[in-house]
Amino acid sequence: MHEIAADAPDEREPRALVAWNACLLLVVGWGGYLAATLARVHYAPNADEAWYVRYASELSTQGLDAFPALFERYLADPAVQIYPNPLRVLYLVVAAGWSELFGASFESLSRLSLAAHLGAVLATFAGARRAFGARRALALAALLAASPLCSGLARRALMDSFATLTLVLAFWAFLGWVRECGSRRGAALFALALFAALVAKENHVLFVPAFALGLVGFTRSERRALPWGLALAAFAVPLAAAGATFALAAGGFGRVVELGRVILESPATNEYAQRYGGGPWYRYVVDFLVLSPWVTLAACAAIGGLCFARLGRGRRELVFCVAFLAFALLVFALFTKNVRYLAPLEVAWRALAVWFAFELGVRGFGRHGVRVAYVLIAAACVADAWSFHTLFVERELYDPVSAALLGLREIVPVR
Repeated sequence: MHEIAADAPDEREPRALVAWNACLLLVVGWGGYLAATLARVHYAPNADEAWYVRYASELSTQGLDAFPALFERYLADPAVQIYPNPLRVLYLVVAAGWSELFGASFESLSRLSLAAHLGAVLATFAGARRAFGARRALALAALLAASPLCSGLARRALMDSFATLTLVLAFWAFLGWVRECGSRRGAALFALALFAALVAKENHVLFVPAFALGLVGFTRSERRALPWGLALAAFAVPLAAAGATFALAAGGFGRVVELGRVILESPATNEYAQRYGGGPWYRYVVDFLVLSPWVTLAACAAIGGLCFARLGRGRRELVFCVAFLAFALLVFALFTKNVRYLAPLEVAWRALAVWFAFELGVRGFGRHGVRVAYVLIAAACVADAWSFHTLFVERELYDPVSAALLGLREIVPVR
C-alpha cells in the first residue's frame, strides 16, 4: 500500500503562522455560528443542567469551603444521587470562577461549554500538527469542530465539553511524550494533563490503563527501553494527587469511598438509566454512526486499511487511536451507556477518518490527491454540520441516547 507520509516534514506544508491563522479562522467562524444558536436552547430545569448551575452558584458565593457540604448533602439524600455528583472538582471550580465573571446561569455555563469545545479544537490542531503535519492537523481540527456530538454538547449547561477538553489534552500530551519516552518535560506535561482529566470527571480513571498499555506497546514495538521510574511517576503522581484532591474537597477520604459506592450502585435505582442506558458494547458504534455516518464509516475503513498499510509519519499515533477506541468501547460497555460519556473518542474517530481521506486521495488521484482529500473532508464537515443543526438545533435534542437518536433519524418509530 502507498506510504502516505514521509518521516521527514513535507516541504509543501504551510508555514506555522499560516496554519495557525487558518485554524483560528476556523474556530472563530464555527464558534460564532454555535454562539448564534445558543438563543434557541431550551434548558432542562429538572435535569443535570440545573444541578451544575446550583453547584456553580453555591461555590461562587460561598467559596471552596462549601465543597464538604455539597458532598454531605449528596450522600445524605438518595433522591438526588441520580444527578451529577460533586466529585467533578475541577469543572465545578472552573464553573464557579466562570460564574463569578459572567453570572451563575444556564446561559453562562453554555458559554463555558462552547469555550471548552473550541479549546479542544485548538489543542487538537496543536497536537496533530506535530504528529501528522499541518495539512492533516487542520483537516482534523475542522472535523472535530463540526462533530455533531461535540457541537451539540457545546450548547448545553453540562460538563461534558469541559471533560472532553481535559481528556483531549491528556491524549495529545501522551502522544507527545511517547515520541521521546525519556523526556521529563513530556512526562510532566502528560502527568499534569492526566491529573486535570481525573479531577474533571471521575470515570476518566478508566482511560488510565489505555495510556499505560499504549506506553508499553510503543516501547516494545520500537525496541526501546521503557523508563520505568519516569513512567511510574507520570501515572502514580496524578493518581495520588487526584485522590488527595477528592479527599480534601469531600472533607475526608471515607466520603470519597462512600461516594464511589453510590456512583456504582445508583444506576440500579435510576429509572432513566435502566430504560435508556442498556445494550451491547456496539451500541456506542451505532450511536456514532447515527450522529456522523460518513466520518464513522471512513474511520472503520481506516482501521481495516491500517492492517495493510506501510506508514511513515504518524504511525504510532494512528495505531494508538485504534487501540484507544477499542479499549474504551470494551471498558465502557460494562457501565450505563450514553454516547456523550465517550465524546472524547471523537478525536480518535476523526483522526482515522482524516487518514482514510488522504490515503484515498493519494492512491486514487496522485498529485491531485491532497485536493481530493480536502474536498472529501469538507463534504464530511458539511454533512456533520447539517446533522448537528437537524438533531440539536431544529429538533432540540437534549440527551443523545440511542432511543432518541434512532427515533429522530426515523430508524425506529417514535412513541
